[in-house]
Amino acid sequence: MHLKQIIEQTETKSGRILDLSIHALIVLSLIVFSIETLPELSPATRKILRYIEVISVAVFTAEYIARLAVADEKIKFITSFFGVIDLLAILPFYLSFGVDLRCVRAFRLLRLVRVLKLARYNSALCRFHRALIIAKEELILFGAVSLILLYLSAVGTYHFENAVQEAVAGMSFYECHRCAVVTNSRFPSSAVALAEANNCICIGEENFVDFIYGKVLPRYGREAS
Repeated sequence: MHLKQIIEQTETKSGRILDLSIHALIVLSLIVFSIETLPELSPATRKILRYIEVISVAVFTAEYIARLAVADEKIKFITSFFGVIDLLAILPFYLSFGVDLRCVRAFRLLRLVRVLKLARYNSALCRFHRALIIAKEELILFGAVSLILLYLSAVGTYHFENAVQEAVAGMSFYECHRCAVVTNSRFPSSAVALAEANNCICIGEENFVDFIYGKVLPRYGREAS
């Protein structure tokens, strides 16, 4: 059986064995990474974990080289999603190998990307990935519309509550006990709620005439004159 069939076709017995083996090794390498973060590990334990890491990276490297070798379009494979993930899963090991610089050791954190390799061997995740590609334009449109609506709602909130927000902020800055906002239109309920929570008087069209005649609403602690 050709190497290309074993690597790219999971329906065959050899292909399933390879997939399950890589799957198990990915999970093992993630467990090893998690254990390495524990404090006060003995030197013997760290040595065992190091051996497992070296073996894992060696297998992942061989897998990457084999996939690259059997790929019909090698550049396309290297720049593909799974090609990049496969490379990121092994690259940090070689960048930090034999180097004692802390900044370079930070690349080892990229080993967490290895969990994404699980997606290659899960048919459901692969179908989900293909569905995302098919619905890419719809998802982009949905995201753009959502951002526009979010922006408009933020602008509306700022427009209708801005005066009350500024008055409340000024009250704190000038150490006042009360403040008031006057308009000849109607306050939205969100602005009124914000004002009532911060001892701010909202004077709008419903009580503007009372304000002109020197009256104050009873809910603010003083009876109308």
